[in-house]
Amino acid sequence: MTDAWTSFSQQVAKGISLAMIPPTVSTCTFTLLIITFEEGSQLRTSLCWIISILCSGILQMLYVLYLRSHKRVSAYDVPKRSQRTTPYFLSVGISLCGLLLLVNIQASTQVVVLMSCYVVNTLFLALINLKYKVSAHLMGLTGPGTYLYLIFGSVSLVLLPLVFLVGWSRIVLRAHTLKEVLAGAGLGIILVLLQLELFRAYGIVVVATLHTVATLH
Repeated sequence: MTDAWTSFSQQVAKGISLAMIPPTVSTCTFTLLIITFEEGSQLRTSLCWIISILCSGILQMLYVLYLRSHKRVSAYDVPKRSQRTTPYFLSVGISLCGLLLLVNIQASTQVVVLMSCYVVNTLFLALINLKYKVSAHLMGLTGPGTYLYLIFGSVSLVLLPLVFLVGWSRIVLRAHTLKEVLAGAGLGIILVLLQLELFRAYGIVVVATLHTVATLH
């Protein structure tokens, strides 16, 4: 009975972990924001959506799949900390390119700010990973979740059970310890809150600067 339950738990945890990978969360979050806030032509809206989902997770996921196909990482979720360094720093570059493109086509503020959060959050994740391992799954869930809460209010709390489920799944699969799960979840929340406070204070200057840089390129 114990072995059967353990096997069942492993399968459920694996399904949750696979379904809630960061690119899935980012795609859903950007899609919601673009449907809600983007205005203008269908072509421009579609372009915003494509840039957002590609540069917040899809391209990064494709790179990891490439690494796995060439056996340069041991598993698709890259469990070894030493193997995460290059994908993380590449992710920062991809997200930054996406941010500049979104500013250049004058995407909505909500979309631009979220992409900037992806740049900063991933940079912190990459730097922390040089010394410690934290859960990217949890950080990739609580960060966007916090952002949605700040925009849409308490209705976003319906996503809260997902945080516990994903955390449980990562622990059951032995991909992370409880401490690593809590660290990832906490960092996602704290970094987004700090960035939103900074944006409220300096947002106009930041967007204007980014637009200038994007235009020069």
